[in-house]
Amino acid sequence: MPVFKCKNCIPINVPDNWTTEKKIEVANLVRKHGKLKSIMLSDSFGLDLGSAKQISFHVSEKKGICRCRTELKGYEGQCSNCGRLNLDW
Repeated sequence: MPVFKCKNCIPINVPDNWTTEKKIEVANLVRKHGKLKSIMLSDSFGLDLGSAKQISFHVSEKKGICRCRTELKGYEGQCSNCGRLNLDW
């Protein structure tokens, strides 16, 4: 599992078998339904509740933009400005 580090919380694990399409599907659900509701969809993606929470709370709220309003340079990683982990799928 790829492990992503966040400056404010524990490392995030993303399943190895998630394709780009699966990641985009997860991100779209988080953006559409909100972080808390998307956690309840954990069974659909083969995640335990803790992993679902970690992932959903790090999906960027707006594609390509960090919460600090910095343009994201990559799809997965820390913001160059604030250091927040962004899963910008």
